Amino acid sequence: QQQQQQQQPQQQQQQQQMNAQTSSNQPIEFVETTRVATTKTDSTQTTSNMDIDDTSKSSTSERKSKSKSKKLLFEQSKLIKPLLVSTSRLGKGLAELFALLVKLSVGSPLRHRRNNHSMPNAPTIPSVAAQNISSVFAKLIAEGLSWDIPSSLPKHKPTFFICFSGFAQTMLFDERKNPFHLMLRDLTNSGGLEAFFRAFETLKFDSSTEPQFEDSSPSSNPQAEFLDSWLTLLERLVNPKMILDTPHTMAPKSTTVLGYTPFDPIYYLIYVHKRAFEAIDHLWMLHSRKYFSDQTSDLILSILCHLLKGETIINEHLRKEHESAGHSSGNSQAQPSTNNPSQPQSRSEYPGINQDHLQQLIDMGFAREAVLDALMQCQTIEQATEFLLSTPQASYPANWSSRTGEAATNQDVDMVAAEDNSESKPSQTTQKNQPGNSKREEPLNKARIDTFTDNLLPGSLRLMDELPSTVYRVCDLILTVAQRNGDAWCKSLLTHLLTDITDNVKSLLSMAEPLRARDNKPFNEWTSQLSNAPEATKVAVRVHLYSLLFDEMKIVCADLMHKNNAIDCLVSLLEVGLDLFSLGKEIHDDQGYESNNMTAQAPRWLAPTVLLIDLYEKGAVASYRRAPLLNNRERTWSYFDERTGRWTPHMPTNNKIIDDAYKNGDQYVRYSVGRKHYLAQFSSMLQINEDTSNLRPIMMQLSPAQTDATSKNDDLIPIVPRLRDHHAKTLIRVSVGFMQLPIDPNSLQAVMRLSFRLTRNYELAVMFAEMGGIRALQNLPESSQFSGFVSLATLIIRHVLEEPAVLNQTMEKVIRSTTQHCQHNQREMHYLLRVLGAAACRDEEIFKKVTTETLRIIPSSNNRRDDDDLRTKTDVPQLIKLLPPKPSPEPIKPSPVTRCVIADLLDSLTVPIQTKPYDTSGPVRFTTSPASPPPSKLTTSDPSLMHRSQAHRTSSTKSQTSADMEKQANLPSTKSGNKVHNPLLNHSIVLRLLAELTRSYSVVPRIIVDHVFTPSTNESINEDIPALAFILDNILPNTQIHSDRDGPPLARVFLASLAACNHCVEAQVAVVNEVKASLTRAAAMPESCEKHARLQSLAGIISTMIDCCPAITPQQSNSRQNNTTAHQQQQSSNNIVRLFVRKGLVTDLARIPHLLDLSAPHMFATINAILKPLETLSRFVNLPSQSGQSKHSSTLAKKDIHRELIIFILR
Repeated sequence: QQQQQQQQPQQQQQQQQMNAQTSSNQPIEFVETTRVATTKTDSTQTTSNMDIDDTSKSSTSERKSKSKSKKLLFEQSKLIKPLLVSTSRLGKGLAELFALLVKLSVGSPLRHRRNNHSMPNAPTIPSVAAQNISSVFAKLIAEGLSWDIPSSLPKHKPTFFICFSGFAQTMLFDERKNPFHLMLRDLTNSGGLEAFFRAFETLKFDSSTEPQFEDSSPSSNPQAEFLDSWLTLLERLVNPKMILDTPHTMAPKSTTVLGYTPFDPIYYLIYVHKRAFEAIDHLWMLHSRKYFSDQTSDLILSILCHLLKGETIINEHLRKEHESAGHSSGNSQAQPSTNNPSQPQSRSEYPGINQDHLQQLIDMGFAREAVLDALMQCQTIEQATEFLLSTPQASYPANWSSRTGEAATNQDVDMVAAEDNSESKPSQTTQKNQPGNSKREEPLNKARIDTFTDNLLPGSLRLMDELPSTVYRVCDLILTVAQRNGDAWCKSLLTHLLTDITDNVKSLLSMAEPLRARDNKPFNEWTSQLSNAPEATKVAVRVHLYSLLFDEMKIVCADLMHKNNAIDCLVSLLEVGLDLFSLGKEIHDDQGYESNNMTAQAPRWLAPTVLLIDLYEKGAVASYRRAPLLNNRERTWSYFDERTGRWTPHMPTNNKIIDDAYKNGDQYVRYSVGRKHYLAQFSSMLQINEDTSNLRPIMMQLSPAQTDATSKNDDLIPIVPRLRDHHAKTLIRVSVGFMQLPIDPNSLQAVMRLSFRLTRNYELAVMFAEMGGIRALQNLPESSQFSGFVSLATLIIRHVLEEPAVLNQTMEKVIRSTTQHCQHNQREMHYLLRVLGAAACRDEEIFKKVTTETLRIIPSSNNRRDDDDLRTKTDVPQLIKLLPPKPSPEPIKPSPVTRCVIADLLDSLTVPIQTKPYDTSGPVRFTTSPASPPPSKLTTSDPSLMHRSQAHRTSSTKSQTSADMEKQANLPSTKSGNKVHNPLLNHSIVLRLLAELTRSYSVVPRIIVDHVFTPSTNESINEDIPALAFILDNILPNTQIHSDRDGPPLARVFLASLAACNHCVEAQVAVVNEVKASLTRAAAMPESCEKHARLQSLAGIISTMIDCCPAITPQQSNSRQNNTTAHQQQQSSNNIVRLFVRKGLVTDLARIPHLLDLSAPHMFATINAILKPLETLSRFVNLPSQSGQSKHSSTLAKKDIHRELIIFILR
């Protein structure tokens, strides 16, 4: 009231200003009209008299009138804009206020503990105030939806509905899109749903006529915006899951509240779904969808999915209702005609109530009247129990039978009469609009839905051709219909879709036949025709849709592709496409175009086509592995108990639940064991306790019997054959060819996925490497980056290196290490083989061979008879043991392909990486130091590196001209003039990959240490340099500018992996020699920043190599220690420490202070870095002598080392 009193003077002033403006505007308009009239008469007179002066006067008067009218419009616009702003704020504020009132009226659901299986909330009866508020708001929504705008403003009706639909959504749904049952009930009773569908009928699209408001784009068309807002609200109204699972529910029945009308969600869904299907069917049959946006199409497809899912839900609820009604009627007929007044009321008087639940709750001590009320309001016994515990029992009598029969009868009669009187009036007014009244509607006709689903594919394809982005929603719709119509309909649809794909592919191949026959047409026409033709777009969209469906039905889709020979067409299309675009690249190169300006791009059908072939190969492998399992009729699922080390089978009911889900191809399934709830994941074969998150392995056991002979062949899961040899070789050639072209990242990802799957065969992997696949990966620019590139490239390179002998040795190492690190209970045979599943999938034959040679079952220590072998019984844990390793034969000789791949990876490290000149995130640079020496004194370093580093450090270099610097640096960009792009496989990725290959394969370290860079490798190499020396000098220091910022740390990882390979002592010796030589070269440099940086990096890598090298066990040692201290020290030593001491590295480290300038700013940091490896090596030197024969020589060596250490300390 105080605010209103304060606002009244302001409103009066505003009203006076408005009146003054309107009064002042009237004479202006009158004067303007009179002036216009006079100017018209004057103009006629002047035209008749041909007087030029009068016409000039009339033109000036018209200009004045126009200027005044513009000023008037400007004054009016000033008043309109604040009015629009205030009305929008008012609407937003009212929407928030009304939504808050609805939430307070309905009430928030009770919060339970964070548990996936908490007890649902019991529905309650809304209060009288809440029902009044809901009815008022429902009438408001109904009036707004049915409001008729004046015919003079036709464009304002869509705009008003767009605003009002958002206004109504806040009152019907919460922030999580959960509907309020109370609001839906009153909205239906007030005729709001009828008004909602009438709004669509008044402004709906007509297929024979154009829309009322034409515009260039759907976003600016008010009718298209109206359709989007209408469909958005409809999508929430028809969602069956949200309608049934919402927490804002109402009690279905009540015996205590008079005049209470419950909300029936099932019959609400029947009513809304029937009307919604009519509207969506009308939109679906439109021939022109140019005014449809992506959001409109997505909403239509989403609503269709809700309608089809709702059909099954509605029929299931109606079936249960009919069964319960028949059960209750049968019980009422079987009951005797005479009743004892003292007995409780019969079942016929309370139909739909479970008598077992009633008796169970009464036995728990609740009053009968309270139990009946709870069962009427709740759907489950758990909800009824919670309702009874949370509801006070003071209002209920102790026992319902304590009332006299006559009083109870009179009271019941009065209650029924009162209910009839209270419900008679609203039932008469809302009988027409209430879908859940006594005259209930029938569900949506099944035949009509069948007709729609039979014609689903043509309409979906037409929609995807116009809007390709709707392919994901179309896939969801097809999967929903397939779940409804069954496997036969699904196979028919997939067959028609596959036929359409092959027809369009053949059309594209026919277009390319004249080109392959050397036709005289220009090349650009053929390129655009194969990429932009309508058939090309259709192939891209349809193949994409089939690929999405393939993920859900792998074996079925793969079998259909094999039967229809679709692989032949797709492989031919890829081959023709490669020839076409390779020719385009050659033409651009011949014409002298730059590679960066090349406009040839991969067609849209490339990525989905390659992915579909990859999915076919994946489905074929899945059918080979799963078909024998699925065709076996008896399958038993068990879980592993680590406490007992045994596999325990599931109960028959849970076993059937798990088996049905696995057979249907589900990813997971939920089931319960008592009060514990579990989730079984088939991808990882794990059982997860949803309450405690504990994990247990699960396993499927097959019965000895094979498939049933009486079963039909159609019921058996087919085994799809894999790709033929000529198809696989053609695809390898196509993959390498497309990698060499500038294709987009999505197409590159698809090509690499297919290459990864095909190169699992070693022959195809060798073919991939020989055709230049590895070098194509190295030459990819950074613009081709996509998520997962490094993983795919690493796996492809691994496949090339895994020749049968190397894979056999590596798999044996994996099996032995896995078995040794398993606990005793985890060495059970099935559990251990489950852990080794990845190795078995890599190569089945090699895995069988290696496991047969290395693993054995431990015989049981229990007393048993000779004819009773416990190893053949399933209930006895079958533990596994390792056989001792056999003497290693001659070392494996690497193949030429392996040598070539490792050499290419190492050679890529010589190409400098173009870094940003002001990259603050890079490694820290030294800025203050004396001048660096000229590059001629460093024969093992990169000349371009030294000249480029001088430009950043010394003043003498700064005085040089830019031309001299470019000439000395000799960069590739100065030669060609083109911008040089960094490779996608940069130095850090290559170094990490080499470190992984060194740890995995025994043949790689020897190839790395023997590799030498020659001047022909790169223009920056002037003489032969070992690869390790180049890495130690140019990539390892933190001040390097040759590599990327992650180069130095990953160079340390790479060198540490070489030091840790005890299986290749030659590699360890070579690493130690190169570190010693690099340390000598760094110490011989003149005093400079570069010298200190190299010494510090070398000191750090020495400590890293010592720490990473595995310790030598007593069995590997050639000598014996007598005392315990010496034995522990011997275990702490390793090969790297021995080699460093043997090569005299301690002496080299001790002499470094002699070569340092004590006044250098970085001298203390360098000394501190050298002290750590020097302390480790000196501690090993002080150990006792290992043999008497070498005692004298070791004593002399110790004296030399001690002398150097003393000099080092004194200095």
